Amino acid sequence: MPVGKEVTVSFDRLFGAGTSIKGKLRSVQSDWIIIERAGSESSGRNDRFYWIARDKVLAIEKEDPEID
Repeated sequence: MPVGKEVTVSFDRLFGAGTSIKGKLRSVQSDWIIIERAGSESSGRNDRFYWIARDKVLAIEKEDPEID
């Protein structure tokens, strides 16, 4: 997985509702992936990092597939 790259992660939420989030892929662990949300630092919000259960992830796409 492209750790350190900007990605869009699509995943299932409660009751099967799908959603996606854009940000930097910070870590991939056995049960979780961690995303740093793009632009949240300047918004003054505390939701900068997201932990997403790997079994809920539907897709991870690089923002710029031409750059590795």
